[in-house]
Amino acid sequence: MSAVSAMLDSNQVEGSASDTHRGASEYDQASIMQSEMQRALLEHGCVYLVFNQRQSVLTEEQRHWLRAYLAPREILQAVGTTEDLQGLQAATNLLPIWTAVYTPLTHACPLPKKLSIAHYDQGDLRNAAQGIAKLLEDKGVQTSTIGYSYEQLQAQIRADSVREDLVLTSTSLDDNRPASAFRWLYADPLLNNLLLTAQREWLTTQLVSIRQTTQLDAYLSAIEPLATAMINASWLVPLYHHKQTLRFQDVLQGVAITNWGWPEIKDVWIEN
Repeated sequence: MSAVSAMLDSNQVEGSASDTHRGASEYDQASIMQSEMQRALLEHGCVYLVFNQRQSVLTEEQRHWLRAYLAPREILQAVGTTEDLQGLQAATNLLPIWTAVYTPLTHACPLPKKLSIAHYDQGDLRNAAQGIAKLLEDKGVQTSTIGYSYEQLQAQIRADSVREDLVLTSTSLDDNRPASAFRWLYADPLLNNLLLTAQREWLTTQLVSIRQTTQLDAYLSAIEPLATAMINASWLVPLYHHKQTLRFQDVLQGVAITNWGWPEIKDVWIEN
């Protein structure tokens, strides 16, 4: 899912995912970087990889090793680009406000001779798939990638026919972030289709317990351990967060960015 471009006046205000700059190395609590000329928002969402455990030949040991080997920056390097050029920040958890999960790279384990990658046919996901394929081929794995339209992949999910070993997807939370995060993990058809039955049941049980015992405004804190557990178990791999930036060129002041990458219109004022 690419960052949303925002434009009020082409001569005065510009916004684009390709017009980003690298922010501080550590993500601040407000997820906002501000200057007199520019404000940037780190998207409340993630580009991530899911291991298809229902169909894949990968063992748990192989999934653990691949989670460390397929590092976000190395994936981009493999296709000759960088976070700055793509308007991305390497992810260490599914949301940038959640505690980082790190995976040390251990001794390589033997991999299957062939692996396949599926992804929605979007630019960021296509780049990531190509980078992953290149890294796998460097290890002697013959790799195939296929991009699906949203409708095509959803049809495969409904037919229970997703066969690829690795699947790249993304999510972006809406402005009601606690409820949106809950819906994502509870009802995302792709994620639930690729997990084993026991894993889906565990996740559902944990989320139902949160819904029954936790106030809505505390959902994000309550859900964070579930996301961390799924990463540590190598069910999925967080890859990138999008960076959204507006440049005001001294025309607009005190303007925030919504989670969709647009200026917060109620904040807009123009100096006479």
